[in-house]
Amino acid sequence: MKKFLSVLLLLSFSSPLLFSQIIYVNHAATGSNDGSSWQNAYPSLTAALTAAHTNTSVTQIWVAKGTYYPSSTNNRDHFFNIRRNNLQVYGGFAGTETQVTQRNSAVHPTILSGNIGAAASNSDNSYHIMVIELNPSNPQPIDNSLVIDGFTFSEGNANAGSVFNSLYPRYTGSSLFISCNFSSVNITPLIRNCIFADNRAFSSGALTYYGISAGSNALTIEQCTFQNNYAGYAGAAIDVMQLDAAGYGVPGVFSVAVEKCSFLNNSIDNYSQGGANGGVGAGINTFGQGTLKVNNTTFVNNTIGPATSFAGTYKGTAVSVRNGGTTTIVNSLAYANNNYIPFYNIQSTLTLVNATVYNPGSSALDVNNPVANNIYNSILWTDNGSANIIAVSNGSPTINIENSILNAMHQGTITGSNIITTNPAFANPASGDFSLQPGSPAINSGNGTFYNNSTYGNGDLGGNHRIAQATIDIGAYESSSTALPVLFGALSAAVRNGQLLVNWSTESEINNDHFDIEVSADGKQFTPIASVESKAPDGNSATPITYTFNSSLTGPHLQTVLFSLLLLLQTVHLRRKKIAGLVLIISLVAILSCSKSNPATTDKELRLYLRIAQVDKDGKKEYSKILKVSEQ
Repeated sequence: MKKFLSVLLLLSFSSPLLFSQIIYVNHAATGSNDGSSWQNAYPSLTAALTAAHTNTSVTQIWVAKGTYYPSSTNNRDHFFNIRRNNLQVYGGFAGTETQVTQRNSAVHPTILSGNIGAAASNSDNSYHIMVIELNPSNPQPIDNSLVIDGFTFSEGNANAGSVFNSLYPRYTGSSLFISCNFSSVNITPLIRNCIFADNRAFSSGALTYYGISAGSNALTIEQCTFQNNYAGYAGAAIDVMQLDAAGYGVPGVFSVAVEKCSFLNNSIDNYSQGGANGGVGAGINTFGQGTLKVNNTTFVNNTIGPATSFAGTYKGTAVSVRNGGTTTIVNSLAYANNNYIPFYNIQSTLTLVNATVYNPGSSALDVNNPVANNIYNSILWTDNGSANIIAVSNGSPTINIENSILNAMHQGTITGSNIITTNPAFANPASGDFSLQPGSPAINSGNGTFYNNSTYGNGDLGGNHRIAQATIDIGAYESSSTALPVLFGALSAAVRNGQLLVNWSTESEINNDHFDIEVSADGKQFTPIASVESKAPDGNSATPITYTFNSSLTGPHLQTVLFSLLLLLQTVHLRRKKIAGLVLIISLVAILSCSKSNPATTDKELRLYLRIAQVDKDGKKEYSKILKVSEQ
């Protein structure tokens, strides 16, 4: 079966993939500078992006190590601009590689710097280093096929209160500004393996999202580090705003997924506005209706300040959710060396699942007329015995808590069961180790019904199996667990122009043989459609590896292959269940073909789910999260 699936994979690669074009960027290149090779690379990223917008057959841009500036004339309103889909922009190359997997962005950093003026001053730095936007004159959707991977964004400074050309606010998005430009059209790129450091904003956001997320699409931020960023109002590292809620009259909601990221030493105050509402979300701030999902992420020593002499809320050093959003925090850790509150929920829904929140001197969570608060399998702890672990700013909220550990003192009404109030016995909080000591009351005290492996993944914050024994533990770390054979990174799947496009990455692989790509119509019963061999030498790798699968879903080609496979299955007397699965796929092909031929078809009519099975050399399997395939 595996060999046949490999043949199916080979046959179903589409011709556009074979003719896709890579262009190269190296500031030190000495050749013809036409982007055709490393020797002849463009010396400017701006030139490469211009070429990619002119020629849509360009699908990848490879950028060598070094520092690149968005302006050569010290114009603060210049930025690296991207307005198209199906483009992967990769940094971290030495300048000799022939495959993306050969690069190492830690050894060969590619820096996008806003320090375009006097090197010793940030007052003349770029307002935005990069802008990803819909074309104002002809807005076309942008999805996860636009990938920004392997860059360091540093020293942007959005320090003015004005707006350039009515589209580019000079007070937010100092490193990366993502904008739908007031169109209700999807814009959800994938930002992966990037560092955002030392950026400043008068109002908000080293990374700012003023976008619309249609259907199952989501702005995805994977394996990124946000460090030493500052904003003078909200969302020092990431700021997300629903334009309709902010009064711009643009229908649509946001959807943001943050996974395997780190937020370190970011700071927020209320310097820009004063008043009662600012100074929230040093890590992440959301405003308005939409969803934020944070998984396998750490928030460490993010702070309020320095300008705390101004009035402000001053809560949410990790995450602030405001005015109608729905946020889920899973397998994540938030702790700080100050007494400001890590999580703040105002008129929104906040759910913690297997999270660990530690504040040495004060509360872990503050709620202000919330819609809902749910705490499952989580630890909320302070060393201050006189502090309320949950504080209430306004209202009379009810907090639903199940199978969790928290201090006995709290405000608000608590409902739920299996609430433990004894010390969780962290290994070494002083050194930032919040794993569990032997004998911790958190061990085997969780409830597995609150943890969905298909949605949240099967690993804890440390990359170990989420359930090590018979019962899931409480908190972000599983005790006495073993490492997963493969740590999955980013995973995306979409149907575009009759093609099924699947991209995924692994952070590490142990004894891995291959991956099976599986699809389903209901998210429960899955059928394999292809097999992809591991790229790791002998199945073992400690560095990230990227994979791509591209298969035609329309026209007679795939239908012929599937029909042949159906006949083969009949001849070898495989079970009816697998034959039924193939019939299901053929039916889905027909649905997808119809949906692309009928512009009125909505995302609700496409019901195709996908997961990836990782298969060890000994035949054991681990599964990725299940995701709904988006239609584009």
